[in-house]
Amino acid sequence: AREHFFALVSACLCERAPLTLCNADNIRPSKSCDAMATPREPEYVISTRTGSVLGRKTILKSDHFPGCQNKRLQPQIEGAPNYRQVGYLPVYGVAIPTVDGIRKVLDLIGATKHGSLQHALWHNLREEPVIYINGRPFVLREVEQPFTNLEYTGINRVHVEQMEGRLKEDVLRESARFKN
Repeated sequence: AREHFFALVSACLCERAPLTLCNADNIRPSKSCDAMATPREPEYVISTRTGSVLGRKTILKSDHFPGCQNKRLQPQIEGAPNYRQVGYLPVYGVAIPTVDGIRKVLDLIGATKHGSLQHALWHNLREEPVIYINGRPFVLREVEQPFTNLEYTGINRVHVEQMEGRLKEDVLRESARFKN
């Protein structure tokens, strides 16, 4: 995800197009299943996972919650809940945004190729891997505890980025495995 943020910031400040971490626009249900998954299908997929990060008994959970928006924070930016500025400093914060939310924040602060800011530094303080699929953030969870963060306290940036790279590989491999 960090490479994705870097690419977005670079694209807004330069002329090149941003990278997409995972794009599933063309994913279709596999021909071997009906439009609705059978109750056993998710269990089978989860129990047969072989990824180094997305392994058995783990799932990807959406990590964007527009409903968590603090209504007192202004401006309200769709896709970037709880956007705020620290006093009059050029320091901003946001909850986990969508890719469109990232673009809107960068545009608002002038960090686009035609904006007034020449540099923008985006920090993600999460201590867990985040992957973007179709512009939305997802995080890894244990299937038995989908609402509990996995504990990686004290993990460093390099290790998180390596996990994110392996998670991306796991997702793409699993998608290919099930032909969707």
